[in-house]
Amino acid sequence: MTMMNFESSCDTSNSLTIISIFNIISDFLENIQIEIDNNGFHIFGFDNVNLNKTFFKDFHIEKQILLCFKVEQINSFFKYINKSSIESILMGYDEDVMLFRVIKSNGTVSNFKLPEVYVDIKEKYEISENVEYQCEVLMPSSLLSDICNELKSYKDLNLTIQVDKNNLYFKIEDSIINAVIVLEKNKTKEFYLICNKSFSIDFKNKYFLKINNIVKKINIKECFIQMNEKYPLIIVFSISSVSTFQFYLAPILE
Repeated sequence: MTMMNFESSCDTSNSLTIISIFNIISDFLENIQIEIDNNGFHIFGFDNVNLNKTFFKDFHIEKQILLCFKVEQINSFFKYINKSSIESILMGYDEDVMLFRVIKSNGTVSNFKLPEVYVDIKEKYEISENVEYQCEVLMPSSLLSDICNELKSYKDLNLTIQVDKNNLYFKIEDSIINAVIVLEKNKTKEFYLICNKSFSIDFKNKYFLKINNIVKKINIKECFIQMNEKYPLIIVFSISSVSTFQFYLAPILE
């Protein structure tokens, strides 16, 4: 790869993580912004992905870059590549073109160039760091995945997430069905809850269930949930010690 404004490379495991990230984002968004700075590689839509530069084996940037791409075009390149044969992925950017180069164990190389698109994209969504969350939860991602699997039967109904100082509830209710999953502080294993105020928020269950795609496609051990009744629910998945996937879930507005 010739010298570019930005270039990086990552090994097999992190290459597969990058592929999974683009695959997941394509389920939610049409266009994404990619920002590359001295701290790392950041993807913005409604959800945010932050890959610290230490996530990459090599990382070089001449200046800060802000780009816009159609995520499905990136995902379509990776979709049918034999994932088990990947040794590394190299990425570069120069003169409005992003380059992806996949190096495989059998010695073959696949190159993909994608021009930047110019679309009317909303500013990246950010919640102020000064927001005080009324509830914070830490749990294994496997536990969150189990909850999603149990709620699959009620995909077309609304989901109520209710919290008090000792319990977190996932509730499905209509004129016929009443289903409740309860996580209890100091009883549910590896479940940690801090709650300063009891409240409940309603969501579309079909969107909440999409969280399970993140857990399945990326090797994530735990997740951190932040809730405030006035803001979207935030789920932070730790990709590594310094890299995160932040998922925002908007409540139902009355």
